Amino acid sequence: MFPSGFGRFVCLGIALVCGSLCAQTDSIDDFEPAIRPRRPRADQTRTPISLDGGASINPFLLSEIQDETLGLTDADRDAYFRILMLTQKLPDEELRLLAREFREDRHAASPKYRKQPKAKFPTFVDLFQHPADYRGRPVTLHGYFRRLISYSAGENTQGFETIYEGWLYPDAGQGNPAVVIFTEKPDGLPIGGDITEEVSVTGYFFKMYGYQAQDAPRKAPLLLANSVRWQPRKAIAQWTPSPQFYGLITAGILFLGVMIAIGVRESKIQRDQERRARQSPYDVFVPPESVTGQPVSFPSRNGVPTEPHH
Repeated sequence: MFPSGFGRFVCLGIALVCGSLCAQTDSIDDFEPAIRPRRPRADQTRTPISLDGGASINPFLLSEIQDETLGLTDADRDAYFRILMLTQKLPDEELRLLAREFREDRHAASPKYRKQPKAKFPTFVDLFQHPADYRGRPVTLHGYFRRLISYSAGENTQGFETIYEGWLYPDAGQGNPAVVIFTEKPDGLPIGGDITEEVSVTGYFFKMYGYQAQDAPRKAPLLLANSVRWQPRKAIAQWTPSPQFYGLITAGILFLGVMIAIGVRESKIQRDQERRARQSPYDVFVPPESVTGQPVSFPSRNGVPTEPHH
């Protein structure tokens, strides 16, 4: 038996611990600034979703996720919607900073790329080849949406109604897509199955998403994000000529026609003058007698003068 004073102290401590445990919530707002030691198994469901202020997702939340399944499984859905809610809570600039820091860490740890400039580091290729190292980490990708659809989020505890699914073909992706799930679409970004829209996205890598391609089952990295940064294509300026412009064009055409006609006429007159000048010495025949006053001698043949034929 403990002394009475010590027993009261122990009971008070147990009550405080129980009260603290009961006060724990599974809200996505419950972030931790740093990784804490793992709690007992019975309490891990209340572990905050984000570790290090959003730098990574708690591994426990991702422990049931399986890669390369066709679509999402029932085990994926809780973590899927919680992470989507987390992306709404974190400022976009902060998430991009975290993604850049993680990319720099991967660059420094890569024997193949660490001696090259950071800008040369192929994030998508590294993600595709080492998905386990990226799970739950923020990633930034740039490329083009070739397909964008929207659909109902279905039943979920986070209150989402509409989900957007974009098929992003990243830079240096060698024709392999990434699937981007987000909840806020930029105004004007078109939805369709045959688009080409330049976007940049920062989100959490969730899993390797299995999908059925035309030739065989394939896989694509699945990112969860709040939104995307869209670069609209510059519209081609539409020019509508004024009536005055058409009048100037007509006057110009008429003037050009007159100048051509004048040029053709002057050229013809000049050619005629040159032709008459060349032919003028041969227009009148003058007999030789009228020029010299002497009889004309004709050439002889064998010493005998020849007479002209009449």
